[in-house]
Amino acid sequence: MEIFNESRLFADNKLFPPAIIIDHNDIAFKIPGLFNGDEKTIPYSHIKSVEINCPVLGFSSIFIETTSVGIIKASGFSKYNVRRMKDLILEKATTA
Repeated sequence: MEIFNESRLFADNKLFPPAIIIDHNDIAFKIPGLFNGDEKTIPYSHIKSVEINCPVLGFSSIFIETTSVGIIKASGFSKYNVRRMKDLILEKATTA
């Protein structure tokens, strides 16, 4: 299991930045909060494609297209992290 946290400089919520958790069976998108939070879990079998955007300056984004939720966009990560996420997701999605 790998956890990728959004940069605190990018996040709207500086105390509790959102995170993407890549597990053996699915991907979880966590948006924590002080008293409540939101989490979406997507199984690898529902993933259609993964795209990344890595600008020269600034934070990178990842776009995950699913059959159930549509396109999920997550921004505020380093280039290394979005490339690592894409590789992990595609590797697990092809074996699912």
